[in-house]
Amino acid sequence: MHITDHAIERISRRGFLALTGGVAAAGVLSACGGPESSQNTGGAGFASLDAVRAAAKGQTVSIVYPNNPGFDSTLKQVLGPAFTADTGVTVQFVGLPSNSYDDVTQRIQTDLTAGQGDDLALIGLQNVRTYADAKLALPLDSFLALSPDYGGQLYPSLLTLGKRGDTTYAIPFCASVLIMYYNADQFSKAGLDPANPPSTFSEVRAAAAKLVDSRVARYGAVTPYDSETIWPHQTFLSSAGGSFMSPDERTITFDSDKAIANLDFWAQLAKDGYSAPLAAADAQKAFLSGELAMFITSSAQVVSNKKGASFALKTAKTPIPDGGTLRTPAAGAGIVVLTKDSAKQAAAWQVIQALTGKAGSTAQTMASGYLPVNKAAAEDPSGLGEFLNKDPLRAAAASEVPAIVSWYQFPGAHTAEISKALQDAVLAATSGKKTAAAALHDAANQARSLLPQ
Repeated sequence: MHITDHAIERISRRGFLALTGGVAAAGVLSACGGPESSQNTGGAGFASLDAVRAAAKGQTVSIVYPNNPGFDSTLKQVLGPAFTADTGVTVQFVGLPSNSYDDVTQRIQTDLTAGQGDDLALIGLQNVRTYADAKLALPLDSFLALSPDYGGQLYPSLLTLGKRGDTTYAIPFCASVLIMYYNADQFSKAGLDPANPPSTFSEVRAAAAKLVDSRVARYGAVTPYDSETIWPHQTFLSSAGGSFMSPDERTITFDSDKAIANLDFWAQLAKDGYSAPLAAADAQKAFLSGELAMFITSSAQVVSNKKGASFALKTAKTPIPDGGTLRTPAAGAGIVVLTKDSAKQAAAWQVIQALTGKAGSTAQTMASGYLPVNKAAAEDPSGLGEFLNKDPLRAAAASEVPAIVSWYQFPGAHTAEISKALQDAVLAATSGKKTAAAALHDAANQARSLLPQ
């Protein structure tokens, strides 16, 4: 099929408009044989960081972001008048009213339809593939190569979260991992040692049984069934050495024996009265009210849980299947550059360095429960390091940083539907409507029909 470069770009954008967390554009471009010229490229033309700084001066760029904890205050603090005076770059803030990354995508979709767009965006780290495959996010490796001092400050395991293959499309702004919050008072009342929380599934079951059988808590342990993209179950399966799909992405593997065993653990725990199929909001309410003793969820909730707890709150690494090795997919936000104007790309790089440098990472971490992305900031004894050391509740998440892996996103335009099928499978199994095997096999069959052919 012959098609002009301009038409290819329009097809790419229409493909992105079809996304609801999926990756339709890549398939459309492949079908039409689109050339590389449709990709958002740039940055490679700058010979030095001084050249980037010179090109950035006098530019105005916009950044769109969701209403997540601390985002608005951090961006305006870091990118305010002092930033403009230092870099010559002015930032327009496009804060959305909701905390949904899907609404950021919708905003970008709407702008593409109107033939306009913002220059940068804070997107969900689970959506990097979407923006990369739709060829809307600027590859950032040339800028990183010009900025070794800056790049060396970032945690290597976190930096990989913005990659698609070997190419960096996003720089993490903040990250969270799955951890366990627990009620230390209830542990003591049930005869458990609060200093030694469960670290494996079998230990979770033993502790949950003690907590419930002694009537200290109504529920022993819960991980919400509606966690985004079945985050806990991806964490458990990764830690057990499994995956959602085969490496070549030709075979669904989330209904493997390991996956079935993991889900069956939670199904049996609920069947025996030691857990329950609770949504995230209900699980947090149960935990803060004292009904639930162990709550496995995002480390970003450390601030709200600390504020709402009227008991001795503690945190620990997330428990994993017996014999496994912790591999924890990270959630959070990444910064992507959407503009194709080279001068604005240079200005965007100034914005990224400010937001994820020592000062930016310090400000974001202090304003939220997220992990810092800047290692130099986290280790600064007179700054963020001191802040982190004074809050032991954050230690569990920090200890998981070396085990961080990328969040898996299914290929094709129907990743949201596949994730929903998995969520339904978890609920069906933990509520006793289906066996874990039947629930996952049914979800796998549904997923196969939704994958690219």
